[in-house]
Amino acid sequence: MVKSDTATITVPELELEIPPETQKGSLNTVEGFLRGVSEGLEQMQPARRVQAPEQAAQIDAYIVKLTEYYEGKKEFTITIDDPTGNSHIENPLAPVEDPQMVVENYERTDVQNAALGFYRNEDGTFVEPKEDEISEWRKLKENPADKKSEQEFHKDWFQSGDASGGAISRPINAADVKEVITFPSHCFACHAPGDERMVKLDIPYFKEIVIMSFSCDQCGYRNNTVKAGGSIAPKGKKISLRVENKQDLSRDILKSDTAGLSIPEIDLLVEPGSLGGRFTTVEGMLTQVRDELKNNAFLTGDSASSRNKTEWKGFINELNDCIELKRTFTFVLDDPVSNSYILSLTAPEPDPQITEVEYIRTPEQDSDLGLDAMNTEHYLPPEQQALASGIASSSSAPSSSSETNTNTTTQQSTPLRHIDASEKALIKPPTPLHLADTHADSAGSSR
Repeated sequence: MVKSDTATITVPELELEIPPETQKGSLNTVEGFLRGVSEGLEQMQPARRVQAPEQAAQIDAYIVKLTEYYEGKKEFTITIDDPTGNSHIENPLAPVEDPQMVVENYERTDVQNAALGFYRNEDGTFVEPKEDEISEWRKLKENPADKKSEQEFHKDWFQSGDASGGAISRPINAADVKEVITFPSHCFACHAPGDERMVKLDIPYFKEIVIMSFSCDQCGYRNNTVKAGGSIAPKGKKISLRVENKQDLSRDILKSDTAGLSIPEIDLLVEPGSLGGRFTTVEGMLTQVRDELKNNAFLTGDSASSRNKTEWKGFINELNDCIELKRTFTFVLDDPVSNSYILSLTAPEPDPQITEVEYIRTPEQDSDLGLDAMNTEHYLPPEQQALASGIASSSSAPSSSSETNTNTTTQQSTPLRHIDASEKALIKPPTPLHLADTHADSAGSSR
């Protein structure tokens, strides 16, 4: 379980409630949280037995009951309520739904919003930052002494082996950084004011990418993110690289936040969205995956079974064999929006070790990306669009009655065909329309 600073844990069977102020910011097991409550009650028991024997006896009985629950002798329900949604209970069946767990989402109340620092105006909108705070940010941004040169920016952020463990783990030449854009932001860790920096880089034979970096002078937090520029490709792309030597491990790769990664030989599959966007090398990407797995408490911590620990240890050994190139393998990036890239050593000629396959996205992928609800051609509602199409068709119709087809049942989408002189003689002139007929018709319906 992950319990954030704002979460409350309850166990109805024990009439137990662990408030946000207790055991806040904790990563523990269900047993660990209940055992922590038991240990907390035990601390003052010697003094209570002297000062308040009756109260101490009641607490002793409650501790015995609590022990039966965290030792698994009785079934119970544990609930974690977090207004920020930043708490978690492990699902051992993931990605399949756990039948023993129920997840409910809800709208925060005004009291909860106020406790989190979100205050509403009388009309229900949230309070915006004060103008003087924004002006102070502008002064800070416009002060040339607070800005860094491109070379300093490169030195601080784009060196190989960055300890921040961000999205960039390969060196970038300072000459490639043409312009550094700086704008005010807040630290994600301590919320202190800071500067977000953004640069654009052109990758040969691919596209432009955007790199954003943040450094906090207060707490030292650092963060890097990488995004691919340009429009969304009409098709997805699957790129496969056959890794056979050290040069292949040193190839640059760009993994977008929508791309999945896989190595079929060791059954490795990293789902899209995991690890975010990364601009690194093949070796750097595999090292980051290995480190994430080794540091995952749910896989290697006290809550993991000995069987799971053995399986994960064997899997990590296979991953190390790939990193140390003790075996050849296939490195695959599958990106439904074609924003990922693997360096070709023979560009612009095809690389014999790289295979690229384009494919049409499934409806589920379009839905996950939000593309099925995106309208980039017609912005009017269907009714207004049909009306506008009808007006445009009538305004573009020919004015000469002798060269116009009078069959009103023909659909507007039927393509027009040129009529030669021999066919014109076969066309009957239109029937005259009397004014009285027009009045009678217009009184009954509108056409």
